[in-house]
Amino acid sequence: MTETRNTFPALRCKMGDWIYYVTYMKFSDVAHWIKKTEEIHASEQLRDMIQRAITDRTKGIVEYLTTQEERFFNAIVVGLYEGSPEWYSIEIGESLIHGAPDIDQGARNSIGFLMLRGDEKIFAIDGQHRVVAIQEAVTKHAELRDEDLAVIFVAHGTTKAKKRRTRRLFSTLNKYAKKVSQRDIVALDEDDLFAIVTRQLVEEFDLLKSGFKKKSGFVYFGEQHPLRPSEQEKLTTILTLYTISETLFVPFKAPIVKAHLGDDNRKKALNRLKVKRPDNDVIEKAYKQQTDFWTLLRDCIPAYDELFNSKPEENIAEKYRQERGHLMFRPAGQIALARATRVMMDRGESMASAINMLTRVPMDLKDEPWRNVLWNPGTGTINNRVSMVLVESLLLHMVRHSPRGSRYNLLENYRAQLDNQQIELPAPII
Repeated sequence: MTETRNTFPALRCKMGDWIYYVTYMKFSDVAHWIKKTEEIHASEQLRDMIQRAITDRTKGIVEYLTTQEERFFNAIVVGLYEGSPEWYSIEIGESLIHGAPDIDQGARNSIGFLMLRGDEKIFAIDGQHRVVAIQEAVTKHAELRDEDLAVIFVAHGTTKAKKRRTRRLFSTLNKYAKKVSQRDIVALDEDDLFAIVTRQLVEEFDLLKSGFKKKSGFVYFGEQHPLRPSEQEKLTTILTLYTISETLFVPFKAPIVKAHLGDDNRKKALNRLKVKRPDNDVIEKAYKQQTDFWTLLRDCIPAYDELFNSKPEENIAEKYRQERGHLMFRPAGQIALARATRVMMDRGESMASAINMLTRVPMDLKDEPWRNVLWNPGTGTINNRVSMVLVESLLLHMVRHSPRGSRYNLLENYRAQLDNQQIELPAPII
């Protein structure tokens, strides 16, 4: 078992009015030295609030550490106070071949070792979730104890002013750390099943293949689900393809999730399929499900058949989206239909049977049940704030299926959306 170290090679640096030390620790050192993030608040309740937020998010990181061979973390920032840490500079010698290196005195003074005496208190300022995950992971997987993690030490004080200074650093580091966008996940993630499948769809699947030119194909590669008015030739968005792939692949009902995927519930299945790259047969299964879905839509919706037999520049998508207000030329409608399809599959319907029924529902957004629900006739725009559960449930109702949740009152929610307590649900088509 790895022994805990107390001396670390480091660079002594300065930025603004912060003196900090850049070093690395073994995972075993992290587990030993770094304590809970509780020193920046006097209030026990505030400390507990921080700790709860950290604990809630560590499970996925632990799984990443223990299953991903290509795991990697960026540096964490830790506060250090009390005790008597020592800095040892290193004398830079001359090369026998090249002589003395061309570095100034500042660079010479910045290289050395940071020694901890043992009575220091160290806590994570940025990287709290990673620290807790490491501490948990090494207790169950001893082989992780020798892994290295980049660590940045900053000085922390116990006065009110110095605690306030550390809190500001804490919030600044977390506030301005940019979360990876979903579009970037779709473009780059090699572990997320649904990102992998989405890329396959736009690179390989004939109906959705986007080619190499910026304006080619029927898929918009933007950062949001709704289509912009300028994207006249597009049918859907890359983020919508991602959402539909995860919607269809993972059942809503826990027993079916357990039977088909082995996870206790939908949330666990989604998390696992996004953090650990599945086997190739799982990827192939998910990809085939998506190609089947879009092929069935083409076969069941004449407007889709017309679109997929046209060129993007003919703007068939724009004709059906704007001129005719077609539900299935809006990403919100596509997602809602995918959700309703998954519900019906959970109830024993085949995908083909579910799509055949659902695509017979009225598709004109200006008609019931979409008017004043998904379509705002006053502005002539889609209502992207409407509850997707309501839209999904209306689709199910129209083919005589009950809402997904037994406690969901469709009539009550329909009346609330229309602000009309007298209106009744439209008659099913089947």
